[in-house]
Amino acid sequence: MPHVNLALVPGGALLDAFLWLSTPRQAALRKAGIAIPGAVKLRALIDTGASCTCVSQAAIDALQLQPTGTVFVHTPSTKGTPCVQNVYDAQILVPGMQSGALLCNFQSLAVLGTDFTGQGIDALIGRDLLASALLIYNGPAQTFS
Repeated sequence: MPHVNLALVPGGALLDAFLWLSTPRQAALRKAGIAIPGAVKLRALIDTGASCTCVSQAAIDALQLQPTGTVFVHTPSTKGTPCVQNVYDAQILVPGMQSGALLCNFQSLAVLGTDFTGQGIDALIGRDLLASALLIYNGPAQTFS
């Protein structure tokens, strides 16, 4: 099984990932003869408290993604009242440790656009992605894998 072993940093369990167009969106662009943009690099925080993956609106805008729907979202700041968030069809790529090998390719993922200004991250990796992974958070060793 592919895996990464990374050090915890003061900001938590952070890793580099990429946001890219979903496979169906890429196919549609190819069919239309439109160039496919490159993936957008993300600094992502693994967040077991987030039920879904959230990506910065800036990354979504860089890929010119269009909303595919909306969902109601609860956050600590909404104080029990859900807010409406756009959903985007995309994929998250997590490169592996060995020669840039792809570790995970979560395709056709509904991601939420949000504002992480001032937080030093571009994305939260939520339980929707973590449901397909084994996460080991080793506090005493200051690592995660």
